[in-house]
Amino acid sequence: MERGQYIRLFITKSNSDAVVALATELSLRVSASVEDATTKDNGGSDPWQYNEIVGLSYDITTTALIPATTDSANSLNDFITNVGNQVSWKICQVSGDDNRTQGALICSGTAIITNLQENAPNRQKASFTATLNGVGALTVGSLVVTE
Repeated sequence: MERGQYIRLFITKSNSDAVVALATELSLRVSASVEDATTKDNGGSDPWQYNEIVGLSYDITTTALIPATTDSANSLNDFITNVGNQVSWKICQVSGDDNRTQGALICSGTAIITNLQENAPNRQKASFTATLNGVGALTVGSLVVTE
């Protein structure tokens, strides 16, 4: 089973990919939208609903710590300046402790940053959570993560 710290989100900025620094969580949700396709022919005495897939969608949520200094990549500023904008992204496996270098591609795509929330609880590390809603197709890479 792959450990979560080796799966990282990269956002493309200035024609290069930057890892979301100090990330603590990452989730990718892929969904299928369905419509009821039950007809009189198949739904008369049959209690089951018949559905058709009418679309696919995905979203990504990431949470990262807010760095105390700005000498490293400041992911928060990258997200703040891009809320409402379309960005290219990649989720990659990284190797060992060098978790800023892209490894095998898991998936990639384009998304709009739709939500950003800063969290600064008393006596705890400050963090932010960002949500990206997919635009267009999700591309699956060559690496398949298994349990």
